[in-house]
Amino acid sequence: MSAQTTTDANGRFNFRADSRTVYKVRLMDSYGWGGRNPFTFADKWIGGKSTFDDAEGYASAREIVLDAPGIIDLGTEAAAFSDLPAFTVSSKPTIIGDPAFGQELFATPGSWSPTPLYGWKYTWYRGEEQLTGARTDPTYRPGLPDVGQGQIHVVVSAAQWGVARYTEARSSDVSVPPIKLPDPGVTIEGQTQVGQRLTAALAVPEGWHAEYLQWIRSPQWYRDGIKISGAESIDYDIVEADLGAVLSFTAGDRISHAPVETPIVAPGALGAAPVPTITGDLKVGSVLTANPGAWEPSPVSLEYQWFRSGVAISGATESTYVLAGADAGQAFTVQVTGSRSGYEAVTKSSASTAAVAPGALGAAPVPTITGDLKVGSVLTANPGAWEPSPVSLEYQWFRSGVAISGATESTYVLAGADAGQAFTVQVTGSRSGYEAVTKSSASTAAVAPGALGAAPVPTITGDLKVGSVLTANPGAWEPSPVSLEYQWFRSGVAISGATESTYVLAGADAGQAFTVQVTGSRPGYTPLMNESASTGPIAEGSFGQVQVPRISGTPKYLETLSVPRYSYDWFSTPAAQSRTSQWYRDGVAIPGATSMDYSVQLADIGHAVSIRLTLTKPGYATHTVESLPTAKATPAVFVAPIPVVNGAVKVGNVLTFDTTTWNTGRASNFYDPQLTKRYQWYRSGVAVPGEIGPGYRLSATDLGKRVKLRVSISKPGYATVTKDSLETGTVAAGTLTAPAPTVTGIKKVGYALTATPGTWMSGTILKYQWYRSGAAIAGATVAKYTLGAADLGKSIKVRVTGSKAGYTTLAKDSAASIAVVAGTLVAPVPRISGTPRSGYTLTAAPGTWTYGTILKYQWYRSGVAIAGATGRTYRLVAADRYDTIKVRIVGTKAGYTTAIKYSASTVRIP
Repeated sequence: MSAQTTTDANGRFNFRADSRTVYKVRLMDSYGWGGRNPFTFADKWIGGKSTFDDAEGYASAREIVLDAPGIIDLGTEAAAFSDLPAFTVSSKPTIIGDPAFGQELFATPGSWSPTPLYGWKYTWYRGEEQLTGARTDPTYRPGLPDVGQGQIHVVVSAAQWGVARYTEARSSDVSVPPIKLPDPGVTIEGQTQVGQRLTAALAVPEGWHAEYLQWIRSPQWYRDGIKISGAESIDYDIVEADLGAVLSFTAGDRISHAPVETPIVAPGALGAAPVPTITGDLKVGSVLTANPGAWEPSPVSLEYQWFRSGVAISGATESTYVLAGADAGQAFTVQVTGSRSGYEAVTKSSASTAAVAPGALGAAPVPTITGDLKVGSVLTANPGAWEPSPVSLEYQWFRSGVAISGATESTYVLAGADAGQAFTVQVTGSRSGYEAVTKSSASTAAVAPGALGAAPVPTITGDLKVGSVLTANPGAWEPSPVSLEYQWFRSGVAISGATESTYVLAGADAGQAFTVQVTGSRPGYTPLMNESASTGPIAEGSFGQVQVPRISGTPKYLETLSVPRYSYDWFSTPAAQSRTSQWYRDGVAIPGATSMDYSVQLADIGHAVSIRLTLTKPGYATHTVESLPTAKATPAVFVAPIPVVNGAVKVGNVLTFDTTTWNTGRASNFYDPQLTKRYQWYRSGVAVPGEIGPGYRLSATDLGKRVKLRVSISKPGYATVTKDSLETGTVAAGTLTAPAPTVTGIKKVGYALTATPGTWMSGTILKYQWYRSGAAIAGATVAKYTLGAADLGKSIKVRVTGSKAGYTTLAKDSAASIAVVAGTLVAPVPRISGTPRSGYTLTAAPGTWTYGTILKYQWYRSGVAIAGATGRTYRLVAADRYDTIKVRIVGTKAGYTTAIKYSASTVRIP
């Protein structure tokens, strides 16, 4: 069983329980008893339980005291509310209205049967969380906690005592969208540089307060699209890890705004860098120290580079530098470079020092000289010990106070020129960066001369006959080298000028005896002389080998015979002092023929010719030698070369006989009036009728054939000579000539180009072919060509091909054009027609575009693209209220630049 009653005004209610029945009590909200508004039972049963089965039971009289007057529903375990049927809900509740912040939502209960007598109670939920403080009536206005926070729904409940038990019905969910910030949405303020702070400023929507955004925002910064841990404030301090990255910011899921990002993060900037200073003694061997000063922000890594007179010193990269010898006289600076990860490096240079002074060597010892003071001995310089080590030593020897050129070693070999001279040595110590010091030894006594060894007796070898060579053999002289001088004697009398080691016996030497005297000398040594034994008497000389003369040339009338120069320049050994010649015909001397050349005469025809040479020389017997006779002399003959034909072997060209190459020898030249000349041209071995001149023009009939010329000459007393030229090569086709064609017209898709071929040879047939970036365009074979989409970005040229019988085909290309640019679409501004009111349809009128243009539509609500609204028409909906509408049309066509046009906006939709 169940029953309902009310408490008294003080919230008290008494009942007497039947001892056989256990009662359970549930509180009901009294709101709505007036029947004006829906209601539900309270959430709790007495005892704090939420279900009938778990609620506390009472089996005896009990007074229940409530906090306020209300309704009490009594029920028993035996007969609970399940005894009553539930309401029948045939259509669930619905939520009407714009689920946006501040807008009012209204819940309809749906269809219930029977209709609850006391109406309905409305409980609003965000997700599964009941909205605390929400009214129980059918209206709800979403607040800040709802913005972007899941789904809103309402539960409608009702109960009617004695008619139907407590029944609930749930509506579908609606979402409260995030708050959309007006453009630009979010602005990032600050310098995008390591070490700087960025601040995100949120644009406040109209009618909002900035603090509203503070309540619902959940800031987050990103580095190259990746969330930065802990960066959850509108402020962000740029760190080293951000260098080179792009930073972005979002205000959280509850706020909608356009994406925003920074430029690429640049390195930070170090603070003002101090100018370094240099301390230390400016002297070779001292240490210089670079004092960098204090760099900010700390820590800053410092690198050093020392400079010598403005030039960086390799490896000098520490804060100190030891002055070396090479630094003497140089000024120094130091360069300090500060760096810190994420910051741009900064370099500072110190002021220049004064010039570095050289170091000083220690006390230098006086050198000494040891060795035998005699030519040929070695003197040695003893320098002593120099400090600080190492010290480079240089030597200079002096002869009687004069420096000896090249004598710069620690030892010196006494030469002949040193005899009688006194010696000193000078030692100079030096070290890089130190002042050089020079010390000189004491002078020696005078150097004594050297002595040559025993002189050997020279000997004479060679044939004792006029014309032979005698040789003096001096023997071995010591110490080497020794300079030797020779003097030859004829029968005890010195021969003037005979001072070499050899002597050629002349005719005047016949019957004389010979000796040779050899004198040895060396600077600084006493000279020695010795003489050979005498030879026997010299015998007379005689001619040795005599070469037989050889006649060159052809024994033919008007030809020249000669004895080649090479055959008589070395005619005998020794060479004769005089030589006479005589030509002979069949052994009989020819009067007047006494030269080395002889021209064959008519009288010589049928006879042999020879030459006889006679050799003479004082003191030698006369010697005669004769050549072998020639063959019998023969008459002269006509000499005619092969005719030469000049000219290009091509149709249209003229071939000519080259008379400059024709020479008939001694008989006559080509222009001799006694010569008779005849011509005949041949084509592939067949005489060409009528072509009997020295020139011939090639015609189309000659194409592919070979051509030659026959020339015949004759002269009284000479046999006629006929000579054919060599055949030409195969006659080639003629060559057409023509200029390169030109192309005129606008290089833009949709425009026509025109080819102008220029002037070709008369009778030439012309054909055209257009090319796109080097590839032939199918069908484009006339003088005009209209640019299409396929030509966009390509270069265009035209090829003109000319052909003519007997000539090679000639193709000439125009210059390639610049790249063809896209065409421009005709694109008018679209208009919108239709009633601007919710539920009505608007239509876009695009106007007349370039033929073949593809149009795409996109409708906009107050400047924001409407999802899915991409047709030519658009039906206005409730969401369009208070906004303006416009349409964008995008026109595309292959080969043309895409055109975008926007209509004017409508009035705000009421």
